[in-house]
Amino acid sequence: MKQKKGLIIGLVVALLAVFAVASVVGYNVFQQVRHRQALHALTEELNKMEGVISNQAFTDAESSQILDRTVSKGDYAVLERAVKDHCKDLFAKQNEMTQYLEKNEIEQYLTPEALASDAPNFETTTQKLAEFRETEKNLRESWLYLASEEGIRQYQSAQLKGDLKKLFDEYVENVTSSDVQSVIESDVAYYNQTMDAIGQALEYLKNNQSSWVMENGQILFNTEESLNAYNAILSQIPE
Repeated sequence: MKQKKGLIIGLVVALLAVFAVASVVGYNVFQQVRHRQALHALTEELNKMEGVISNQAFTDAESSQILDRTVSKGDYAVLERAVKDHCKDLFAKQNEMTQYLEKNEIEQYLTPEALASDAPNFETTTQKLAEFRETEKNLRESWLYLASEEGIRQYQSAQLKGDLKKLFDEYVENVTSSDVQSVIESDVAYYNQTMDAIGQALEYLKNNQSSWVMENGQILFNTEESLNAYNAILSQIPE
């Protein structure tokens, strides 16, 4: 079973790249030298952030350093901090989710050891799966809120006006775009399908105890029909 890790690694790189492009477009809008210099500094910083995140973990010291510092001046500093503060919190929630999923791998619920230790009713395993599902749902919903327009707008300062507000609006639009949502929905579907299939497999074993035996830590089915029924459930787990 393939576990999807790093829910938004590619997504974050994409949104930062898009915002960097938006900043370059904005570069031509402002004529004052100080505005051009500030915007150039912000664009370069976003490009650095994209490079670090592309090749290293979110917890890397360099990525944290980039998110914590402010390189632009004046109103652009407000824009930079709004974007970086949002990214920092998004990364933190992503890191929390990734660590939880790595520590509580879904695969563990159907290993021969887990099944053998909890047969034949699988009450402990079923309870653990329910707890996993609830925690994963809460973490995911927290992340989804941060990736929603309402969540991002919390970082918008009243000082962002005119063209600077337009750039922030573009950032919001790209984070909440249909492409971004499709990435999120794909990952949600993976975990939902996996947890549903594991739950059905446990339920099948519990309700059909006469059709299988546990021998040497392995489940052996009495008939090919029972084996095929069980395998059909497992086949619902996405690759």
